Amino acid sequence: MEEIWKDIPGYGNHYQASSLGRIRSKDRIVRKFSAVVGKVVDQKYKGRIIGNSKPDPEGYMHVHIGVNGKKCSPQIGRLVLLAFVGEPGPDEECCHGLGGPADNSIGNLRWDSHFENNQDRIRNGTYAIGSAHPMAKITEEEARTIKYDCKTPKEARQKFNLSASQYWRIKTGRSWPHI
Repeated sequence: MEEIWKDIPGYGNHYQASSLGRIRSKDRIVRKFSAVVGKVVDQKYKGRIIGNSKPDPEGYMHVHIGVNGKKCSPQIGRLVLLAFVGEPGPDEECCHGLGGPADNSIGNLRWDSHFENNQDRIRNGTYAIGSAHPMAKITEEEARTIKYDCKTPKEARQKFNLSASQYWRIKTGRSWPHI
């Protein structure tokens, strides 16, 4: 597949995304103050492909760039979609297909709802459930004890410091449905 490069809107016309999921800066001249010569000078920057950083805890790649003197680390998949598809609609987010979060090629990306994004993650096996979820405050064993052994919310609160609503979510299967 031939690599196609397009400008990324909203990033100062300084960056491009490729159809294969790479990001590069463009050649540009930046006017700034130089302490060496004591005046404002034009600094030339040669464009280059920006190396990917390490994946975040969920496996998504980010790139470190600067826009108007401010640094940011946007998700690469989002930048590729902005360049090739345009802005997302209301309530849409960057969704990765079967290639998973490490594949940022345009064929693996789309804008879709949060619900559909989570369905993809379940199908791909990348959806964190139970104690693997970063927000989990109890273990699988504790959740089983709450679901099958605790008779009242008060009992669960005393043993595990849980709220009554969390007790009922576990008891009814809305939370920890896999146990």
